[in-house]
Amino acid sequence: LAVLFAVQFDSGSVAAAGVPFLCGIAGLLLRWTAMPTVLLITLGYFLLFPVGLPLGLPARGLIRDSYLRIDDLLLAAAVCAYLISQYRLFDLTAPENPRPASSQHRREYVRAAIVVVAFVVVGQLLWWLVTHVEPHFGADAPLRWKPEVSLRLRRGVAPSTQSDQMSRFLVQILMLTAAALLLRFAFWYTRLSRLTAQEARMILIDTQWQEHRRELARLETWRAAALGHDHSRHGDPDATFRWVVRAIVLLILAGFLGFILYVYFHDWG
Repeated sequence: LAVLFAVQFDSGSVAAAGVPFLCGIAGLLLRWTAMPTVLLITLGYFLLFPVGLPLGLPARGLIRDSYLRIDDLLLAAAVCAYLISQYRLFDLTAPENPRPASSQHRREYVRAAIVVVAFVVVGQLLWWLVTHVEPHFGADAPLRWKPEVSLRLRRGVAPSTQSDQMSRFLVQILMLTAAALLLRFAFWYTRLSRLTAQEARMILIDTQWQEHRRELARLETWRAAALGHDHSRHGDPDATFRWVVRAIVLLILAGFLGFILYVYFHDWG
């Protein structure tokens, strides 16, 4: 937190350094579980608006193509170290099932330091990739290596289809989506590999029921009709609402796909 305060204070604003610092202190001393999230939100806000007032983008010059800057490395390492320490403290002081302090081992500090260094290096490499790759709609490939400024000035390459800020935003969204899908698959496979025989049997029974429930319901309806019972079926309002929501989502996706195809063929023509 002291390193975070020093790096943020270099921007010339006491608020940009003090607010995230106080959020971290509150999380450590008062055990407020929301403070790590609040610290990240306030830190991101003050990185854009060091003064604290959202008037334009005074820090636009800080969002540039450079990487491996000392300030960025120190700030990222400080935030990672704080988050690891904060959640470790939550684990040790949990009111339901606190972890005994005797279970701490010195190797945990070494692993934490390795994790911090790895996250900082990977983050800088990802930022280098974001600043050197841009989406290019209307071309054969949706992504391309960003051409040099000299080629752009001489019009030796096709111009960009969006600004640098929008390009970075789109590439980051693509990377986050790919990472989320990969992690979802990894967690699903890990949970599947740790299933016991009884849990696996319950999942198979539930899957079998989901696959055959419509046919079984149809058979029971015919059986009730043959026996003379009242087999009238009422509509489900929740099912109607779900189908309406699905239709709206599908229409939005179809419109977005149509827009992408229009941009592609329009530029190509």
